[in-house]
Amino acid sequence: NLYIEGQLQAERGNLDSALSSLSKAIERNPDMSLAYVARGQIYKEQGHYQKAAGDFQKASTLEPYNFNAHYELGLM
Repeated sequence: NLYIEGQLQAERGNLDSALSSLSKAIERNPDMSLAYVARGQIYKEQGHYQKAAGDFQKASTLEPYNFNAHYELGLM
């Protein structure tokens, strides 16, 4: 599962690999809000705030009750 792979890579500090895996997960399943949140968190950590906000917004649109998406968007 590319989402899980991306999460594991992020935990290990391999952020570029994690972004690649999460982006592939989103390509395969564009409705996976968890992948958008995870990718947005990495973008935020890297200082790419517009990309992060876009991912958090997409996740909150896909899953309106996703607390993490709304929380992260509120921090932007």
